[in-house]
Amino acid sequence: LKERADLLEQDDARQALSLGLIAEEIAEVLSSDEARALASWTQANAYDLLAENESAVRCYERAAELFNAAGKPLEAARTTIGQMFTLMQLGQYDKSQLLAQSARAVFVEHGDVLSQAKIDMNLGTLHYQQGKYTQALEDYKQATDAFQSLGETLYGAMNQINQANVLLLLDDFLS
Repeated sequence: LKERADLLEQDDARQALSLGLIAEEIAEVLSSDEARALASWTQANAYDLLAENESAVRCYERAAELFNAAGKPLEAARTTIGQMFTLMQLGQYDKSQLLAQSARAVFVEHGDVLSQAKIDMNLGTLHYQQGKYTQALEDYKQATDAFQSLGETLYGAMNQINQANVLLLLDDFLS
C-alpha cells in the first residue's frame, strides 16, 4: 500500500492518505510495528503534501519510533528526509538540523549514499532558508556529486539548479 501511495501522492494526496489509513487498519490486525511504521510514514507524506504540517510531523515521529521498535534504524532514519523538510516549513530549523545530522550518521554507517545525498540536499535548502548561502552551496555540491555518482540525473540536475541559485545570490557568476 505504501508503494501505491508513493506513486499517487503527487497527483492525489488525499487518496494516498486514504491508503495510509487503510494500511494502518491492516497493521493493527497484523500487530506489526513495521507495518504500523509504514502506514504512519505513508500518512506523513500525504499530510505533508496537503500542507497539514503538524499532522505530518506527528506521523513521521511515530513512524520513526515504530521502525526503531522493529529494529529497523535505517528505515527510521529515512523518515527524516521528509520530516526535516516539514519542520523547515514550520520554522523549526534547529530541530530539522539535529534530525538531519542524526539520520546522516545512520546513512553513513549503513552505506546508504542515496539517502545521504537526499539529506545533504535538504540541508542545503535549510541553510539557504537561513541565509547561510556558502554552507548551502557546499551541501548542494556534496549532494550533486553523490547523485551523479549514483547515476541519479534528475536529482543531480535539481541540485545543480539549487547551486546556480545560490551562486546568483553570492554574485558568483564564474563558477
